[in-house]
This record gives sequence, structure tokens and C-alpha cells, in this order.
Amino acid sequence: MITGDLKNKIDRVRDAFWSGDISNPLEVIEQIAYLLFSRRPDELQTRAEWKAHITGGALNCDIADICKIVPTDSKGETK
Repeated sequence: MITGDLKNKIDRVRDAFWSGDISNPLEVIEQIAYLLFSRRPDELQTRAEWKAHITGGALNCDIADICKIVPTDSKGETK
């Protein structure tokens, strides 16, 4: 059985969906899955930006949002 802090968090999420007029449990699961899968590309972008900052490289993203770190020289221009 779920108790304590975890139960309170689950109840807050359920209340948020309920107040947003989503009461069907299948719709709630669908929305949570959508939010999780849509968050992943943003996390990958943030991680790539952080790596580029740490290594001193430039971030180069193509149309498909596939990001690569490109080495830069001392002036910040790509090699």
C-alpha cells in the first residue's frame, strides 16, 4: 500500500488532472506518457548544451535536432 509523501504526490497529480477535466484513468495515463516522452528531447538538448559549454565546443544541431559538439578554436570559431 502507498502511504505518506508518495501518496500525497500522487493525489496532487490526480487532482491536477481532475481539475483539468480529465477524469478517465486511461486519459490520465496517456497524458502522463505524453509528458514523459516529450520531456526527453529537451533533456538531451540541455545535456548537449552543458557538454558543449564544459568542453568549450560549439553546439551544432541539424533539422532532426540531433546535436553534436563541434571543436572550436581560441576565438570561438568552429574548426
